[in-house]
Amino acid sequence: MLEGLYKRRKTSRFDVLFYIVAGIFIVLALRLFMLQILAGGYYQAKAEGNRLRMVPMTAARGVMYDRNGQILVGSRPAYTISIMPTGKALDDGEVAKLAALLKMKPEDITKKVNDHKYGYEPIRIANDISMDVVTTIEEHRHELPGVTIDVEPLRYYPYETMASQLFGYVGEVSEEELDELKQQDPNTLVSGGTILGRSGLEKLYDSILRGTDGGKQVEVDATGRPVAEVDRKHTVPGANIHLTIDVNLQKAAEEAVKNQLNQLRAQGIPAQGAAVVAMDPNTGAILAMVSAPEFNPNWFSKGITTAQWNQLNNDKNHPFDNKVISGEYPPGSPFKIITGTAALDLKKVTPEEMIFDSGKHWLIDKRNAEGEALGWLNFNRALAKSDNVYFYEMGNRVGIENLDKYAAYFGIGEKTGINL
Repeated sequence: MLEGLYKRRKTSRFDVLFYIVAGIFIVLALRLFMLQILAGGYYQAKAEGNRLRMVPMTAARGVMYDRNGQILVGSRPAYTISIMPTGKALDDGEVAKLAALLKMKPEDITKKVNDHKYGYEPIRIANDISMDVVTTIEEHRHELPGVTIDVEPLRYYPYETMASQLFGYVGEVSEEELDELKQQDPNTLVSGGTILGRSGLEKLYDSILRGTDGGKQVEVDATGRPVAEVDRKHTVPGANIHLTIDVNLQKAAEEAVKNQLNQLRAQGIPAQGAAVVAMDPNTGAILAMVSAPEFNPNWFSKGITTAQWNQLNNDKNHPFDNKVISGEYPPGSPFKIITGTAALDLKKVTPEEMIFDSGKHWLIDKRNAEGEALGWLNFNRALAKSDNVYFYEMGNRVGIENLDKYAAYFGIGEKTGINL
């Protein structure tokens, strides 16, 4: 009787143990099912994200040519230094080492990394690095895990400051801009490292010039260092554009402005700015456009320094302004064409009528530029000499309302059709 009772208790214990073990295996099986089947894609992607990285490749921007096929703005290959994010905090010693090699402040590198928001895209640290620096970084590669060296197209302005406000400049998309673009269009082709037009023709025709960025999928080791390329999406270069600018005329106009400003300054006249535009009167095509002072857009392509930015931004003569199109100035003597046309067309004067110039107008104290008195003049001589007194009288005869009407005939007050 006691033996039967012992056997029943032993059997009951084994049953309980069996159910416990069975329950554990069921829980494990369910968990395995959830991990492998339900969440398998998520964890596979996460694992691949730790092993595989997509490295963006910047497309070469389109070339700007002048009317005769001369290159005005192009691109050239340049070495770029980037850091591959690992999801871990940067080692201060590695940052200090890289900063010393690049002659940068460690805090500038740290800020670039901390501002980065989008996954494992490489963080561009420096552009257009010299071969000496590239060689030195390669020699210390074992001390700089995650640091990569790539060759990318760099926007290049061979004439440096020439027509800088017209051509404009480019710059890398900022994290804030990227946030805004992704909110507007989650499928935007703009990514970290994309180069955008910032002003002038670079901005106006950015969608044409930019092209389509590509990328390469690389396998990385535990330190984030690329070890093998797995796949590649090739870039599509931007389209080229042909301008109406004549580079030889542009050079001549720039030189003339420079000489004129130097002459005025030598005379004690504080002339700091000037504007020149040369147009084809038959078509309205712009052959040259000069705005002084200018700036060097190559500074922006390479990554402008704080000192360079402060120099330009604090310049009281506003080098960023294209004074040909963005300033408001008295029209001066060119307006005599409109005044003269109105006077002749309205029969307020005949080409032969003689008017006496005593050096100032007889109704108001308006004088010639140098105070000169040219005596008796007809229309042709007055226009040839650009005589102020004669055309003050023409304005007096025509009246303000007619001047306004004839100015409108000449397109004054209307948009030029130049999209800048």
